[in-house]
Amino acid sequence: MSDNRDRITASRLTGEPRERAAARGIVDKYGRSSLDFFKLWPEKSYFFAADNTCVIAYKTALCVAISLGDPVGPDERLEQSIREFMRFSAQKHWIVAFHQALADLLPIYRKLGLRVIKFGEEAVVDVAHFCSVTAETKFFRYIRHRFEREGYTFARHVPPHNERLLEEAKEVSDSWLTLPGKVEHGFALGWFDRAYLAEMPLDVIRDSTGSLIAFVNEVPDYMSGEVELDLMRHRVNAPNSAMEYLIARILFDLNARGYARLSLGLVPFTGVGGHAGADLEEKLVHLLFEHADRFFSFKGLYGFKNRFEPVWEERFLVYQGGLIGFARTLLAEMRVTEVKR
Repeated sequence: MSDNRDRITASRLTGEPRERAAARGIVDKYGRSSLDFFKLWPEKSYFFAADNTCVIAYKTALCVAISLGDPVGPDERLEQSIREFMRFSAQKHWIVAFHQALADLLPIYRKLGLRVIKFGEEAVVDVAHFCSVTAETKFFRYIRHRFEREGYTFARHVPPHNERLLEEAKEVSDSWLTLPGKVEHGFALGWFDRAYLAEMPLDVIRDSTGSLIAFVNEVPDYMSGEVELDLMRHRVNAPNSAMEYLIARILFDLNARGYARLSLGLVPFTGVGGHAGADLEEKLVHLLFEHADRFFSFKGLYGFKNRFEPVWEERFLVYQGGLIGFARTLLAEMRVTEVKR
């Protein structure tokens, strides 16, 4: 057993295709999070539990091993897989963290001596509620009538895509990236990559001349009946509310195809540290939110997603090492989410 375990440990740092295939097998069977798709991206390394039933997808920076979300595997094996990951990381002189952990595993993390802080909230839209209630509000009726009157059209494209569509999407993305504060991020998100988008359904709107104005790509979601959106991009000169109109059309399309939920993704730092009794780490996150909002407009992102009347589901940062470990983890998270160009 020890020889086999040493062999597995030696390969855990590489993220080689054979390990990604093994990770995919576990995720396909036990996945339960909107993050699970991104656990299979080539940038990740993999830690497999000793019995190979569970997998943790992670990246390292500043001697912090950051897992994307929770471990994946049978419920009864998750605690043991976290223990093994902590031992493995300690041997490497790393501390561990879990980015965007779900609420149901928090008792296990705390039992193992890890700290927990709310990191943000994910916006999940009830498709039927939107189509029957939210879409009939004054705002959405106005933009629907306006865009239809001005000749905008919606289309959903499934792979394989022609090169012209991908080139149009790149033009839109390049334009979007010129806006203040717009940069590519990774780890828990995708970035513009032609090969990536070539495999994903693309939802687009075009103006009356046929020019592609905005696009969104759908990614596989391991929650039954749910779709997740990743890149949401529009041209600099797109009319106001173009993205709201596009997502509204997507929601009607999902309703027709029998889907129940649409994930609009995480808004970091929302609802953290602004209440009486918040501990020091929460207060630091709140201050970071207030400062960073001047550059990244997290409040604006929250307002945009909140128009769709989503259910806001809490997501957590789990970390090791007290206040110093918390500071290291925040800095490490900034490193691992960077996309090098």
